Amino acid sequence: MEHTEILVFLPPEQLQEKVKGIFEKERQIIKKHFPDVDVQNVGSTAIPGAMGKFDIDIQIRVTQEQFSDVMDWMREGCFAAKNTDCWTEQYGLFRNEENYIDYNVTVIDSKHDIFHHIRDYLIEHPAVLQKYMELKMSFQGKTYGDYRSVRHKFFQRIRKRIRKLKNLSQ
Repeated sequence: MEHTEILVFLPPEQLQEKVKGIFEKERQIIKKHFPDVDVQNVGSTAIPGAMGKFDIDIQIRVTQEQFSDVMDWMREGCFAAKNTDCWTEQYGLFRNEENYIDYNVTVIDSKHDIFHHIRDYLIEHPAVLQKYMELKMSFQGKTYGDYRSVRHKFFQRIRKRIRKLKNLSQ
């Protein structure tokens, strides 16, 4: 998403209807090539009652041994490398612009293996989810660049709580 793009968040009912079946189709494609990886929907589309942009965030959880093969497959496919300055030997991010899907490839139990925990935390803590929805609403009609930095700070606090609660690596 471009930093100057104007944000439009869809209500939960409309969002769920638009993405219905898309995640499962993507999961099946990935599992066809890598049957042993854990593929999860981790964005707003996976959280009941959450509004969001029309995009899907997928986490592909792999072993360290699988990481290179999965990354190579993603590069060779129709997936655009995204935020490569943040890539490590245990994390990579790709985007399918046609379907508005982000794919986070993470090594299981690495410090990057946090996205499914964030989703679960938001589901288990309705007050925190409500604050996140209020944050989103405050940026409705504004630019993604403005929203991105505020959202990043919000999720930094959540990551810190989760790591402490679950005794995860920093």
